[in-house]
Amino acid sequence: MKNPIAYPMIWLLKLYKLTLSPALMALGVRCRYNPSCSSYSMDAIKQHGPWAGGWMTLARLSRCHPIEKLNGGSGVDKVPESITKPPFWAPWRYGVWRLKDKE
Repeated sequence: MKNPIAYPMIWLLKLYKLTLSPALMALGVRCRYNPSCSSYSMDAIKQHGPWAGGWMTLARLSRCHPIEKLNGGSGVDKVPESITKPPFWAPWRYGVWRLKDKE
């Protein structure tokens, strides 16, 4: 990781995994994907930087909602090894917003 912004982002994600995540699991809230959304976020930020990784995280979180019929899914969803850089005016194209777009 070359970008200094990535370190506080990773730290906050680790803090979430140590505190809030176990509390949610105790209440029965579980992630439908493997790896979990927080692990996916850390991997995306480490591999692609905070800007692209942040957009990929937002896209993943948008798919991870309780109403599965809308855009949700489940199963294995790993961070892509390589990504195409979208135009500067369309940063949301870093992420896969619907699982069927990934196939």
